[in-house]
Amino acid sequence: MPKSGLIIKDSAEAKQHTVIAAFAELVATIAPDGILDFTDLQERPFHKFWKNLILYRYLAEEDDFTVILFGTSVAQLHGNDWTGKRLGEIGIGAEGIETVRAMNKSVLESGEPFFGSGAVNLDEDDYRRWHQMKLPLRRGGKVNEVLVCMASDEVA
Repeated sequence: MPKSGLIIKDSAEAKQHTVIAAFAELVATIAPDGILDFTDLQERPFHKFWKNLILYRYLAEEDDFTVILFGTSVAQLHGNDWTGKRLGEIGIGAEGIETVRAMNKSVLESGEPFFGSGAVNLDEDDYRRWHQMKLPLRRGGKVNEVLVCMASDEVA
């Protein structure tokens, strides 16, 4: 099993995962330009994905992100709820923090979705594969948040 932290970018496995593929299809239907508005998430078709969502808000003055939402399936996958915490407080190590920060900033700057796969190590013998789609999110006319739909093979 891959080590925790190894991320496969532009992952075909993520694009084909049942949850991620359904989410990507809904995004394409609702927001053909690939940028959802926060109000879109409140509509009925997105309700079934809430448990799989992470929402990061970029804090430009601090060059950091705060976790605004950490869905229940994501919390179960990671063994923690990171809602309300900044990247430096979530316990994934300096390398993990910089990787998440760089991916999130890339999504905000490019406006392009990111599909990735990797593994999280819960303990010495328990690895879980995860898959995700990251995309920019608009709120109040401004794009400064990153929306993530994350699913795993074990936690749907």
